[in-house]
Amino acid sequence: MPKGRAARLLLGAVLGLLVGLGIGLVLAGGGDDADGGPVATEGGALQDVGIPVATDVAGDPLPDVTVETLEGEELSLRDLAGRPLILNLWYSTCPPCVREMPAFETVHQRVGDDVRFVGVNPVDSAGAARDFAADVGVTYELVRDPGGAATAELGVARFPTTVFVDADGRILATDPNELSESELTERIEELFPA
Repeated sequence: MPKGRAARLLLGAVLGLLVGLGIGLVLAGGGDDADGGPVATEGGALQDVGIPVATDVAGDPLPDVTVETLEGEELSLRDLAGRPLILNLWYSTCPPCVREMPAFETVHQRVGDDVRFVGVNPVDSAGAARDFAADVGVTYELVRDPGGAATAELGVARFPTTVFVDADGRILATDPNELSESELTERIEELFPA
């Protein structure tokens, strides 16, 4: 059989399988509610599969969980409060995370005396995070969340997510989107008025 025909047959079989699976999920109910969205439990996970979904944590205090510096020292997430705080959850192979980091660095250079910036990485090793930050030119604090406790407690389900925290350690807002320099500046001016 010619290679081109074999490739077309394989592609057709794969597409047929995917379409069949999709139809089967729809007919079986697929775990969706009447509105077509996933059914979430009170704990913020999709029913029966344990996949985390975003949780609104605005108004909550910073969770009492431990993160670690890139040097391996443990610290409480709550200990990061004391002045307005921006937590940016990221990892090095997340394209929107990579794209927004220079904007965060620029804003950090401009307002870093008044607003503390901390990058929280639940994926990369300390060495990989350190090397990546050096390549990108990031100078603000970076910590790791190797067990994912902080990521889960902050209700993060997609990356990047930015969490805005007041000086008392109360979460003001979260933004699960890539932020430009102007968008980040606007959020700072809105949430942390001078």
